[in-house]
Amino acid sequence: MWISVHTDKLPSSARASVQVVFNYRCKSNCKQRVCHASVCYLDELVPGGPADVEAAAQLLVYFLVEDYLGYWLHRLLHTAWGYDRIHRVHHEYAAPIGYAAPYAHWAEVLILGVPAFAGPAMVPCHMTTFWLWFVLRHVEAVDTHSGFTFPFSPTKLIPFYGGAEYHDYHHYVGRQSQSNFASVFTFCDYIYGTDKVHTYIL
Repeated sequence: MWISVHTDKLPSSARASVQVVFNYRCKSNCKQRVCHASVCYLDELVPGGPADVEAAAQLLVYFLVEDYLGYWLHRLLHTAWGYDRIHRVHHEYAAPIGYAAPYAHWAEVLILGVPAFAGPAMVPCHMTTFWLWFVLRHVEAVDTHSGFTFPFSPTKLIPFYGGAEYHDYHHYVGRQSQSNFASVFTFCDYIYGTDKVHTYIL
């Protein structure tokens, strides 16, 4: 089992707690407003419950769209302007823990929320699939920031899945990081030459 052990730079827990609660509240308000306006539209477009195969296909599309758009927005946040004004807050955790996933500047929460809504906007779905998408996306974000790679994790069966070790290298390097931007899969980093060695000695 791989465990992240470097703890040289952690924000205060009280400040981090307030930021995380604010971010989740901000996300919840945005999602509620979008959902409230779209529930009737989606229910008319896709009546009844979702079929298993259809929901699985939609979730796959959502993960691919979110990963691709999120890759580019994450790279944008690593420019000097984006990092200094927005993304540095998230990188206060040099050794990520699950709690670090939602710990970010409010603007980053909104910016990186766009790719999460892009998939459902392009491929409309039933509300059950819509909420399942956001549950899976949040669980994946916490897993990626957990600092743990469990040998029995079902994510090991997912092709091109980056996981905690892959993203932890990105946090370990911090401001200078120009690699491992992908949030879920590693194919964008591979295609655009930003996948770097992520097994390192602590």
